[in-house]
Amino acid sequence: IWAHALYCETPKNVVSKQAIVAVSLYSNRQSQFLSNQVRAAATPKTASDSAERRDSVVLIHGLFGSKLDMWPMARRLERKGFDCWNWNYHSFGRRIETTVNLLGRDLARLNRQCPGRLHLVTHSMGGIIARAVFETWKFDRFGRLVMLAPPHCGSHVARILAPWFNLLAPSLRQLSDAKTSYVNQLPNSFLNNHIEFGLVEARRDRVVRQGSVAISGCKDYATVDGSHGILPWYPRTIQLVENFLVSGRFAEASDPLYISSRSTVAETR
Repeated sequence: IWAHALYCETPKNVVSKQAIVAVSLYSNRQSQFLSNQVRAAATPKTASDSAERRDSVVLIHGLFGSKLDMWPMARRLERKGFDCWNWNYHSFGRRIETTVNLLGRDLARLNRQCPGRLHLVTHSMGGIIARAVFETWKFDRFGRLVMLAPPHCGSHVARILAPWFNLLAPSLRQLSDAKTSYVNQLPNSFLNNHIEFGLVEARRDRVVRQGSVAISGCKDYATVDGSHGILPWYPRTIQLVENFLVSGRFAEASDPLYISSRSTVAETR
């Protein structure tokens, strides 16, 4: 169902039928691949392994998503020399706090095992989960964070759907743009912990309104001419993420990917 919707709603220059088939085949192998990665990380490093000190990137999908949402980005970052951990979680029937505890434990383990720095790339609700994690957990090897369309000020769509699908997805009510919602009451842990992070906003986002990604402390900001659900799949998005993880900025002024609207998002907190 997910693959069919992606193909029907995406411009043909972004994804093809062949890509959908490749994603389906990849999903059957991904669980075993990630298990092997965890075992490899737990294996004592040799001197040559430690010398590499490769940075690790944990990718976190959003509500109703899966690790397939972040698959193209993981592939690109791996080719660029990062160790990628495409973290999967179940968002159905679960509140955000439960996922926060699971992610916090996994990040703490990676923080101890990985030789280099630990970065995060999140999509949609994944950014809220990360924000809540940093409220409780500390990571001495943490590097940078990139959030794609995070609803830091809440989502009007979540508010509309929450009364109808609260049992299926209790996190919808938590992501509402109501002033009393979980996300609007959550402290800005990024600013409190001096986290170096950047925000990417989709210009044609119908889930998170323009400006609702805003949160104080953002080091860089960019927009992509795309929609919310497939924002991680756009080549421009992937390039921006790579730039920020490497340099702490999405693009230099001389770079063709530079966006004139890069100026800081209006701070709402």
